[in-house]
Amino acid sequence: MEFIFRTESFSIHSFKNAREQLIEPLRKITELNSRKKLPFLWKICDKFKRHRHVSEEIINRRIKRYRIWGLFIFLMSLFLFIPSVTDIQELLVPLIVSSITMAIGLFFVFRCGGGYSKSLNKSAQLLINAVEDVKEYEIIFNEEGFELQEDNFIKYCDISLLTKTDDFYVIFFKESLIIFAVNSIFNSSDDLFEEFLSDKTGLKFEYCKL
Repeated sequence: MEFIFRTESFSIHSFKNAREQLIEPLRKITELNSRKKLPFLWKICDKFKRHRHVSEEIINRRIKRYRIWGLFIFLMSLFLFIPSVTDIQELLVPLIVSSITMAIGLFFVFRCGGGYSKSLNKSAQLLINAVEDVKEYEIIFNEEGFELQEDNFIKYCDISLLTKTDDFYVIFFKESLIIFAVNSIFNSSDDLFEEFLSDKTGLKFEYCKL
């Protein structure tokens, strides 16, 4: 079975809210990579996210509170960290403790508080600039993987995240990604394609709606 995506021209600016659509996929892959590197800290953060079913006003208040506490923890740890550096042999334990608590404080300030929105906006804009004017493309998904161009074949086991926005598929693999229009599918339907790709990768599509 093959699924072919093909277009003679691709102007990302022809899609409404293109940059805004790409922010959520980038946020999801950033969080996924962070969870792999810092599983313990994410367990703590997830406990603080049990507010998902409350009002937006309460959520915003709690986020501000987490960021304030994170900043407080970081500053208090800094007072312990600075003198520890001056005499590492004698103050090794305080140095380790202060380093860990500083990391926790920064984690709550940036990760749980949404401090990466500006960087994600920049990343989305860079992505748009990279695919601003593609004259022609053809992507073929078969039983083994997908082919971007000659001598560039990606196996399904290399895919780490599947996302779909209103207008785009954004697929992350290895240290890269591919973005292509949903309506550019040539020989089938998007529902069948998503079912096929989920089966091959063992991953579910993350739907990123505005």
